[in-house]
Amino acid sequence: MALGRFYLSIDSLGLPNPTQMSEAPGLVEEVNASEAGTDLVTVVRSSKPVFSFTWQVDSKLLDTLKEFGEQNQCTLVFRNKSYVGRFRVESDKLVERSYLTEGTDGLYEVTATFTTK
Repeated sequence: MALGRFYLSIDSLGLPNPTQMSEAPGLVEEVNASEAGTDLVTVVRSSKPVFSFTWQVDSKLLDTLKEFGEQNQCTLVFRNKSYVGRFRVESDKLVERSYLTEGTDGLYEVTATFTTK
């Protein structure tokens, strides 16, 4: 499959290709207590995918990704298929000495997840 410049977008904003990406079915855990007081854990694998991404982005795009994380839902388009869900930035770390990059406040290694509804 040939990948275009923007094969991934959130709410119509084309995103750069991630340095790492994974897709897995979502897991739902339910914990109940038995009569004896022990925890009974039921793990259900749902058919709804959860996406994990890692990017190296500039400070402007980092701010935009964080704004998506503040929304209750957004639309992810990946491999020409649309998903509605929640986007969350899990971590962002300044790349060493990237503050010297002209026109930005630095480059960041960003890890984010998108959980479909």
